Amino acid sequence: MRDPKYLRGYHMRQTAQITSLFVLLGLSSAAFAETLEEVERKIAERVAAHKTLQMEQKTTSRLTIGDAEVVTEAQSQVHIVRRPENKWVSRTETKSRTIRKIEGQPEEKQDIKMLAICDAKHTYLLSASPQFTSAMKQKVDEKTLNPLDLEALFKLQRQQYDLKLLPGEKVDGVDCYVIESTPKKEEGVSELLEVSRVVSWYDKKTGLSVKGEVYGKDGKVTTTTRTLGVKIDEPIADEQFVFKAPPGVTVIDMDAVQAGGESQDQASGTAAGASPSDESAPAGSSADKPADPPPGQASTESKDSGEKKKEDPAGKAVKGLLKGFGR
Repeated sequence: MRDPKYLRGYHMRQTAQITSLFVLLGLSSAAFAETLEEVERKIAERVAAHKTLQMEQKTTSRLTIGDAEVVTEAQSQVHIVRRPENKWVSRTETKSRTIRKIEGQPEEKQDIKMLAICDAKHTYLLSASPQFTSAMKQKVDEKTLNPLDLEALFKLQRQQYDLKLLPGEKVDGVDCYVIESTPKKEEGVSELLEVSRVVSWYDKKTGLSVKGEVYGKDGKVTTTTRTLGVKIDEPIADEQFVFKAPPGVTVIDMDAVQAGGESQDQASGTAAGASPSDESAPAGSSADKPADPPPGQASTESKDSGEKKKEDPAGKAVKGLLKGFGR
């Protein structure tokens, strides 16, 4: 029979060995844990490997503005093709419905269809509602981010947000990296954006964002975006990136507007029922966003006569459209 002292020593040695093993495993897992910078690099590399992308995006937002609740649901079909020398073309078709609710008043509904087409030269943006249709184009800005360049996107985010890597999660069975973005308080960005944080879920295999949530000041989710039906590296016809304005709609050249080379009447778009000549042109290549600054002004000085022209209703509509894009 073993000496009790020997048994006690044996058990103590076993306990010490097991404890050391746990410590070692803990240190090893910490050593192999991915950092935020490593995750950003992996996401960027995987997206950079894609030649074409096709996907559907669904966005729902619910905001309280004064005594009104504004709910918007949008569905987009997105096509992106990589071109040589870090160029790209894209086509985004969006249908959205906005419902404005005020207690004691009838609901107000607005349906809008938008088409944004880009190539290496211009951006084309077509917006159509039952009351108004407008089409705009603008030359691509060299500073416009390539949607397939996630490295540049993360760099831009860091200018206004503090980024943090959260524990990985599954979204519809897909393993995802999770990154939280919080507006930098020292720069007053949080107050400007009316956002407390943004959380993004990235597919570990493809690097694509499959889900995003925006949180308001009260900590509640205000906007949710989901990406579905992703197709990678499948052929997309070049015709998808050619813009043709509908009959009766004039394409506004935003570069000419900004340079003062186009009259306010031309810059105001086309109200429903009007019938200027239609225009077709190859699609352009900036980000899927309208021009800056908006063409609608309270008054415009004529270069020749110095007369002031009052803004027409169509001009106001274009200005409102641009403002809705955060311009």
